[in-house]
Amino acid sequence: MKKLIGLLVSLLMVLSVCMPAYAEENTSIDVNTTITYGQSEALSMLKMMNEWCNAGSWYYNADGSKYETGPLSSLSYDDELESVAMTRAKQIAIFF
Repeated sequence: MKKLIGLLVSLLMVLSVCMPAYAEENTSIDVNTTITYGQSEALSMLKMMNEWCNAGSWYYNADGSKYETGPLSSLSYDDELESVAMTRAKQIAIFF
């Protein structure tokens, strides 16, 4: 068992040294690449979430009894937040 653990640790150490070197060699990515995003799912999900919120919600108290909260306020779509999220998604796709 000790030999197996030692072998696995040795393998992880070798990979930790080799992988950064491999990543550094392959960084020829054009960061100005235009990426197109499909956001139709986000709007349909917003509609479903608002329907769910308007139906009312509930939770269980610590004693196990169910507490009804009633309808929740509707959510709204934020275009600025979408833009920031898509920029971050592009960064992650390119750099990681």
